[in-house]
Amino acid sequence: MRLMNNYAYANPFLEPVSLDALTVPDPDDGDALAHPVEDPAADIEHQFELTQVQATVGAFLATLEPRDREIVLRVYWLEETQAAVARRFRISGAAISKRMSRIETKGRLALAALRHSVLLQ
Repeated sequence: MRLMNNYAYANPFLEPVSLDALTVPDPDDGDALAHPVEDPAADIEHQFELTQVQATVGAFLATLEPRDREIVLRVYWLEETQAAVARRFRISGAAISKRMSRIETKGRLALAALRHSVLLQ
């Protein structure tokens, strides 16, 4: 497999940006230009909290039975209705509702530490 030259590759979905568009007048020196490029690593606390939330949610999902994990995936991530999930599993809507209640109760207990997380506000 041949590696692409990153300098020759252009994303056809993005418009090219002039380097002049990335500069603004420096407030301290009117003749100079500043490059206000944000450092993605600047907010280490935010990244650390995000990592903790992801690990906690992942650990909770790992405790669920495979069928319950699939229900959570379909209802919360794929945004399917409970009725659609019930049809897929060929069970009643009441059975899905009961499973969802059980999963939500487990989730409230397992994820209680995240309740005050800035990311979930």
